[in-house]
Amino acid sequence: MRIKAIQDLVQLSDAMFFEQVAVGTALCLANAKQIHDDHASLVSARRPRGAEILRLTAEEEASKVLILLDAVRCPRTKSTAQFSRQLHYFNDHLAKGIYAQYCGLRPATFGEIHRWVDLERKEFYLDGPNDVDWIFYNDILRRREETIYVDYVESERDHLWHDPTKFDELALSFVMPSRNPVFRLVTALGDAGCLSSAGLALIAEVWRSIFIDDDFSWDSLHERNVKMLEHMEQKNLLKTKGDDVRGVIVNEWLFPLYPLDLTKERVDKNGLRDLQQQWSPW
Repeated sequence: MRIKAIQDLVQLSDAMFFEQVAVGTALCLANAKQIHDDHASLVSARRPRGAEILRLTAEEEASKVLILLDAVRCPRTKSTAQFSRQLHYFNDHLAKGIYAQYCGLRPATFGEIHRWVDLERKEFYLDGPNDVDWIFYNDILRRREETIYVDYVESERDHLWHDPTKFDELALSFVMPSRNPVFRLVTALGDAGCLSSAGLALIAEVWRSIFIDDDFSWDSLHERNVKMLEHMEQKNLLKTKGDDVRGVIVNEWLFPLYPLDLTKERVDKNGLRDLQQQWSPW
């Protein structure tokens, strides 16, 4: 057996691809729901670190649904490499974290998202009161790893052990969070019938002919989402006509990310240190 064989989906015809994605998205959504329920149990038991680990895990599982849907929206015939890269994100923690945070944004154009992704995927970055005071590790990966793992880390002037159990002491005002945006979105997509093989085929039909560049606007995205749901209703594929579900899909399913590189961008810390030394308040 070979695990993490997601990119083998490239070898399938569209019909078989949609069938497999329908199975996979249903499993991811069911798993995300179960983990989310377990998260709620730990919240009730006032176990903040365990609850946070499960919250992040539920987000990742929900994000995998959106990653597969963007593979469906990706025009396969024009770029097999782009299609294969999109499938690779299914097992990439940073890509899944980007998708989870992306759902909370309200961009005006795809260009805004392009610039945001380029910042979020940097391995290291500068920040602090003067914007250059300290070197930080990638925010998405750091938050995930610091919550889960013990690690021996290098700070600006020293080395120390990171103790993830300290999270419990810091989360003194821990309360049950509302359902997060990525979980809400994939639940709505599932409720509407978008994750069926026929629904996926229709999504591909609506989206694959669209050219995505930095000027692609929110209005164009909104129009495309409305058109998709109208086509689903015409073909009797829409499982629910509730305005709440429709509203989530139309307003919260954002631009496809398949045109973008979501892998970690290596950053030379020496270059960041040079920027720190060159900084001046005047």
